[in-house]
Formats: sequence, C-alpha cells, structure tokens
Amino acid sequence: MKTTGFSLLLGCLLQGSLAIQLAAQTLPPNTNTPSPSAAPTIVRRSANERLWARITSVTNDLGQVTLATNAAYTEVGSGLCYVKDGQWTDAVEQIDIVADGAAATQAASTVHFAGNANTAGGAIHMVAPDGSIFDSRVYGLGYWDSASGTNFLIAPLQDCAGTVMGDNIVLYTNAFKGLLADIEYTFTKSVF
Repeated sequence: MKTTGFSLLLGCLLQGSLAIQLAAQTLPPNTNTPSPSAAPTIVRRSANERLWARITSVTNDLGQVTLATNAAYTEVGSGLCYVKDGQWTDAVEQIDIVADGAAATQAASTVHFAGNANTAGGAIHMVAPDGSIFDSRVYGLGYWDSASGTNFLIAPLQDCAGTVMGDNIVLYTNAFKGLLADIEYTFTKSVF
C-alpha cells in the first residue's frame, strides 16, 4: 500500500510571530508501519528561529531500518536563541541573584541590575547582541509643562534595594523621596 504525501502551511501570531510548516513524506513501497511517533525535537537553531522535527524509524519488509522526518515546523520569534560557547542555545527569561545585585545572562542581550537603584553611574548595565553597552538609571520623577516649557522635579530617586520577583522581574520598592512609587524592570528574550 502506498501512502500519499501532503503539505500544509499555517501562519499565526503567538507572542510575536510564529510560522508553522507541516510536511509529511511519502513512505516507500513495501514498508511496514512506522514506529510510534516520537516527540518533536529541535534540529536547528538561529537567533530568531528553531526548526522542530518529528523523526521516526521505519522498518521495511527486509528488516532494514531507516529514519524518516514525518513532520517539521519552523518556530519564529524575536530572540529565541543566543550564542553560548560557539553554539546556538535556547534563550531563557531568567534573572539570577549575583554578589552585587542581579543579572540576566541567558539571552542575546545581557543585563546587570545593581542592588541599589540609586547607584552612581547607573543601576542598569546592558550589553546588546552587537556588543553595544548601555548604562542607565532613573534620576527621579519630574513634570514638564509643554505650554510654558518649564519643568521641575517632583520626587528625586532615593536609595532602595532591588528584589527579583518571579523569574524575570526586578522591583525597586519605595524608590522616590516624598512619593510612594516603585521602579519595575522586566527582562524578556527579545526586549528589556
């Protein structure tokens, strides 16, 4: 019995773009049923995509075993993988506590969060995938009147400790003098 092949292309949006391509191969004649389907595994990675495939073994009437790709799809999304030790590795939205604060190091961009938001030179140190370095800090909350062109400081930044919340959020509580407000940073694979 000869099995016919089919092809289906499906595009959809899930937290960015996700394109799925399913493809089935025609089994050769005189072939027994393929082994039970294995779970899809990642067979190729790049910065913004992963190729998933379901590979099964097929035994013909002579007992010869061959591998067949029964289905494959490409997952597409910003920052899915990053290079670690010369190999593409899956990015992880994880902030870990380090000696002087916290750090997110398992993605294309790395970010260091100082233990205190009121750190001279910047509480945030980010290295972009191209090696560009960005240091930043909040100086306070201000008001700017567009009609008159004047501005003034409502609440300056004060010393405040950061806390890692969940896997990918750093929260600096009670960050301003004279105003009850926090600073929250969220780290994701593609954006900070």
